[in-house]
Amino acid sequence: MNKIFVLSNKIEVHIFKAIGFETRVVSNENFKDLISNDELKETAIIYFDLAIKEKVYEAYKHYDRISLIPLPFKSSEIGKSEDGIRELVKKSVGVDLL
Repeated sequence: MNKIFVLSNKIEVHIFKAIGFETRVVSNENFKDLISNDELKETAIIYFDLAIKEKVYEAYKHYDRISLIPLPFKSSEIGKSEDGIRELVKKSVGVDLL
């Protein structure tokens, strides 16, 4: 089974649990250990709050089979999230399809 995680530094991330996603509230102290190695083996996608973008990329950059997808948790982040998804598609496909 491929797991889908949603990571944020805000408690509101648990809203995603209601629709079936694994969720984690992250902090600076315990960020890297939030998803265990066993869970990472089954993880396909990590959606994350743009506020922790650099931490997510740093922690999971060596897991090339995991898709890292930014989520706009604030309306002011919507454009930034679209840019992140465009980058992800361009990196994986080699062309800017969006």
